[in-house]
Amino acid sequence: MSGTATDNAQPYSGVKSVTVESNQYPDVILTGSYDPANGAFTIEVPIKASENIIKVTAQDYSGNKTNAELVINRDPSLTFLNILPTNGSYTTNDTTAISGEIYSLLPLNALTLSINEWQLTPSATSKVNVYSFYMPNIKLENGLNIFNLVVKSTNNKQAQSVLNIHFTQDNVEEIPAPQITLTHVSDGTLLNKDTFRLTALIQSSAGPLTVQLNGNTLVQSTDGLLQYHLNELMTFNNTDNGTTVTITATDSLNKTSTKEFTFYRDTKAPIISLTTPLIPGITNEVSDSLYVINGTVSDEHLASMLVNDHRLFCNPVALKIPTRFQ
Repeated sequence: MSGTATDNAQPYSGVKSVTVESNQYPDVILTGSYDPANGAFTIEVPIKASENIIKVTAQDYSGNKTNAELVINRDPSLTFLNILPTNGSYTTNDTTAISGEIYSLLPLNALTLSINEWQLTPSATSKVNVYSFYMPNIKLENGLNIFNLVVKSTNNKQAQSVLNIHFTQDNVEEIPAPQITLTHVSDGTLLNKDTFRLTALIQSSAGPLTVQLNGNTLVQSTDGLLQYHLNELMTFNNTDNGTTVTITATDSLNKTSTKEFTFYRDTKAPIISLTTPLIPGITNEVSDSLYVINGTVSDEHLASMLVNDHRLFCNPVALKIPTRFQ
């Protein structure tokens, strides 16, 4: 906390000290920095869950004291963390284990945890204010299994999380692997830039997705996504005019789909060479009313050629390099 403490000018005047006391730490007097030039002070004050009554005391060299008091309420809300299996998961096993963590500012003995009708006791961890729980060998019914996780505290705080797990025994082979649909740009596209935006839609029919792009994980199953809109900026290598992108998607049944897409780069403009004795960039005088212009165009990916907006040829696939025109 920070503020200012000043003392009127008089003999033996001046602020001698600024201290802080807290009802949560009754035997501790906290001090910090104080600048006599402008009266500014800064003191670090630890706070606990619920009500913290903070008293700031300024004392001058004559022994006079002034107090300022404030109340800080730290919300002791409860939060579930890292619940496994991921909500919406599919499994072919008839049993499962549920695990996770609870974040709370309150001590362990102030918490109670239940999963449906079962009562559990969380355990302490090496992480501050984090408690863990684990329940093995839970029998699953065929189809959708719903688990209601509830943690309550002695001060009437509560957190709730609903976990859906699908157990399937029949027609597992009929459940399709994740679908990968490229939405921009098309496979095999020729581009004239060093970077391009790649977008795709990935969908799962069997629980949360894990998605990788060129081996790098973009989405983990713990994110709980059944559908993911991939949107990444891709870059060509400095010396490579083609690049292959690999997208891999896996569902909670470990069914995997992999698709490769290839894109090409062409940043060089076509080269036009005139074989008739004309000088580009100036006005050339000729005596005939009709004049034949001859030349060549060189480009591996030539798509079209226009002279005064008139197309000369429309089938670049059959063209040779260099391409002659007249």
